[in-house]
Amino acid sequence: MVLAIGLVAARWEKPLVRIGALGLVAGVMALAGLGLLSATGIGIGLLSLSLVTFVTGLVSAGDATVRLQLNRMRLRRMLERYLSPAVAAQIASQPEEADELLGGRVSEVVVFLCDVRGFTERTTQMSQSGRATELVAQLNEYFGVVVDVLQRHGATIDKFMGDAVLAVFGVPLSRGLDTEVEEALQAMVEITQGVEELNQRWIGEGKEPWQQVMILSGGSVISGNIGCATRMDFTVIGDTVNMASRLEAVAKQTNSSTVLNSVVAAHAPPEWRIEHIGQFEIRGQGKQDAFTLVAPPTDTATGNA
Repeated sequence: MVLAIGLVAARWEKPLVRIGALGLVAGVMALAGLGLLSATGIGIGLLSLSLVTFVTGLVSAGDATVRLQLNRMRLRRMLERYLSPAVAAQIASQPEEADELLGGRVSEVVVFLCDVRGFTERTTQMSQSGRATELVAQLNEYFGVVVDVLQRHGATIDKFMGDAVLAVFGVPLSRGLDTEVEEALQAMVEITQGVEELNQRWIGEGKEPWQQVMILSGGSVISGNIGCATRMDFTVIGDTVNMASRLEAVAKQTNSSTVLNSVVAAHAPPEWRIEHIGQFEIRGQGKQDAFTLVAPPTDTATGNA
């Protein structure tokens, strides 16, 4: 009977469900045993069984608690590979909602894209001079600065593409487009500062500094786990992502280190200095206004925000 009760209880994953169900069964047995004991004096066995059932419930609930915490830890470690630690922790605390959050849905986001100017030529030169290991080490240092800032501001790292990083503010959890825009702008400023510090160290080591381009594109995307049975990635698709990649050409054309689309400019806080740099033909989307970040608020620029 104890084995049968334990196997039935194992069907329920939640500890409270297990202890509640078996506690109810134990209570019914105890009442029935008391009734039989008072009426006929033969209820001792049923009372013993009710006690065993309740103890089995306690043990089973403890087992479920341990398993639940282990599953949450595994889920969190997996999510932290591409989500900010705060977002990963929030989803891992509600694993039953993970499928909905990571499934296909439409979200208002800010897509962040950055890459290094002249990286193809640098790759060719360093490869030919036998310095490929040095290039990879520099690239990893650069990514370390960028990713650390992005995750601190709640971005989800979508993918690395050569020297480029694609990240998204607003999925799988959204704080509202105004907040996502402000966090993305702040991340831009901190990445600029971090790369400047990295360049100063590289110059001191006799290495060439790197120049980067950063793009912010706000709008709607479809987000979700996309791929096949053997390989899945949490990613975003849609015109907003395409806009980010095509604004890179605008950055090169205007020699701008930052380019923003009209959605980001419209939702930027008024204290941020955003300037219009013109209208440009964007393939598949017609003429689009483009903007650049001139300066953050004074306290942000000095690192006191």
